[in-house]
Amino acid sequence: MNVLWRPMKEHFGNQKQIFTGIMQDHYCWAEGFWYDERWDWDKDDPFISDETLEGFNAMDKTKTFVDYLLDMSENYRGQHLMIPMGCDFSYANGRQGFENMDRLIKFFNKHNGANMKAFYSTPGQYVDALYD
Repeated sequence: MNVLWRPMKEHFGNQKQIFTGIMQDHYCWAEGFWYDERWDWDKDDPFISDETLEGFNAMDKTKTFVDYLLDMSENYRGQHLMIPMGCDFSYANGRQGFENMDRLIKFFNKHNGANMKAFYSTPGQYVDALYD
């Protein structure tokens, strides 16, 4: 949920305002996408996009991610969602996390079937996109 707070609006009108928000899952990974060696790998399998591998799960994980985004989009206005991919004290193995996210983004953008696009961004780019 995003909020534009205008403190003391009766005095300042729209001159003073603060844009803020609340993330759906605090600021941690979505369930099923916790990609770090500190977390329970029995619960969140790595994103395997190579169809020749026995553990190929990219289609199922992509559907799960689309469902998550569709559910999340009901609580936000606009076309843009910020999806945090981390949490407190995360990235004991950053390479592992980013390799999984790279595979997720690449596969998701080709196969999501929902006209969505995922990409790395910054909080500033996200806020700018909300105003476009």
